[in-house]
Amino acid sequence: MDTDKGHSYEVVKKLTKDHIGKGHILFLDNFYNSVELAEYLMNNKTNMSGTLRSTRAGNPEVVVQTKLRKWECISSQKGNVTVMKWRDKRNVLTISTSNGSEMELVTNKRGEQTMKPSMVVRYNKGMSGIDRSDQMVSYYSTHRKSLR
Repeated sequence: MDTDKGHSYEVVKKLTKDHIGKGHILFLDNFYNSVELAEYLMNNKTNMSGTLRSTRAGNPEVVVQTKLRKWECISSQKGNVTVMKWRDKRNVLTISTSNGSEMELVTNKRGEQTMKPSMVVRYNKGMSGIDRSDQMVSYYSTHRKSLR
């Protein structure tokens, strides 16, 4: 066990041990992602995509520190790992081994067209079921009985 890599790194490694090397794409939330994890997965023939915390060790400083205006983006690539920061309403820091920094045209519910990074579009599509499930669960609180 590599304790120096962190708990979330080890959790992802353990949960994916039966799926590594089979050409899957993992969609990970920012709690689990890091540049080091992306490199590990890429070396084991598994792609990944997800959001990234700006405080993670190994993040490219130029991407994290740059101040962006609305619709601007900046990215950095190391091998097949791309880290991108994009600003819509707020900054979104993403990481991917399956998408580069290319932009694509998307249409929202009101029919308005905008340019979004393909990394963000694919992540939103891959995580939509999980995010919707989390949203539904949040509406119904569970009542816990406690004994004194």
